Amino acid sequence: MNKLPQTVQILLDVSKTIVSELDLDGVAQTIVREAIHLLKADHGALFLMDGKTNRLNLVAASGFNVNEFNNLDLLASWERIENHILETRQPLLVNDLEKSSFKGDLSLKSFLAVPLEQKERLLGILIVSNHHPGRFSDEDVQILATLANHAAIGVLNAEHYQEMEDLFFSIMGALAEAIDAKDPYTHGHSERVMLYSEGLAKHLQLPSNQVKSIKIAGLLHDVGKIGIPDAILGKEAPLNEEEYKIIRQHPVIGARIVQNILHSELIVPGIREHHERFDGKGYPKGLKGEEISLAGRVVIIADTFDAMTTDRPYRKKLAIEEAMKELYRCAGTQFDPQLVSEFGVYIVKAREKLFKPKPDIAKQPSSY
Repeated sequence: MNKLPQTVQILLDVSKTIVSELDLDGVAQTIVREAIHLLKADHGALFLMDGKTNRLNLVAASGFNVNEFNNLDLLASWERIENHILETRQPLLVNDLEKSSFKGDLSLKSFLAVPLEQKERLLGILIVSNHHPGRFSDEDVQILATLANHAAIGVLNAEHYQEMEDLFFSIMGALAEAIDAKDPYTHGHSERVMLYSEGLAKHLQLPSNQVKSIKIAGLLHDVGKIGIPDAILGKEAPLNEEEYKIIRQHPVIGARIVQNILHSELIVPGIREHHERFDGKGYPKGLKGEEISLAGRVVIIADTFDAMTTDRPYRKKLAIEEAMKELYRCAGTQFDPQLVSEFGVYIVKAREKLFKPKPDIAKQPSSY
């Protein structure tokens, strides 16, 4: 029975998913999962070309058990398959490994491999395999090749998106650095708030788009200070009432700036609301509890934690334990108590990575 008509709609649906997905890991996992599903295969693997090393790297695999995945013969077989595809740029169908040059001490007995190409550029190789011989047909080759064509578009889209995102963060990072540079005591503050905000969002297992929005809000939370006079930002003495009114405008100014640049209502609330308090006594609107966006409730914790663990004109930095005690003390008033609790767990898990001491340059051996 001809399987192609039955798979056309499935391929169209799969293609929409792959092309619309902008996360490269997500694209890779989707490609492998759908290849296995379409061909009713036992395993699947996707290799993508690393533009820097010009080597194929395994980026997604499914269906293999631990013994199969760690089998050196499997790795050797994959390498021979890769070399064949690199040389021929054609699909490779082997329905009986024992009678082929790819044979080895493997539990899989048949495989089908196709190249992912766009405009004569080899992007990668997609492989599906089975525990039994004779499982793939010429129609399967056509189906997997069609999927690979759409997959190549999805990979390129994800790569281009990643490049644009890297450029965006580079530009936004430079803007944040410019804001931090207005006050010598806040050097690197925005980047650290970004890292803490993103870390907590990932710890909460939020969707990737929400994690990204909170990350950007953390990076740009103080961007509104660009509209605050340097004399107020750098003042070491306590602010007077008028100066305090002025500096309280920075969340609103920042939200307006970012809204004009990004047009994102996922990001803006985290910037506008990072000085709102859980008890409703914050600013600019006096929002209370979950009236405050999740991004706003996350960023205020990250912002306050960094302020407490870095030196400021009015006091020396606190130890991490003391800073966490202060967050717990203010949980339910200034901060969302559940988020403070989760932030504490996150800090314990990430402490070594986040606060690894930097090497003392003066003690490093001379390179002369």
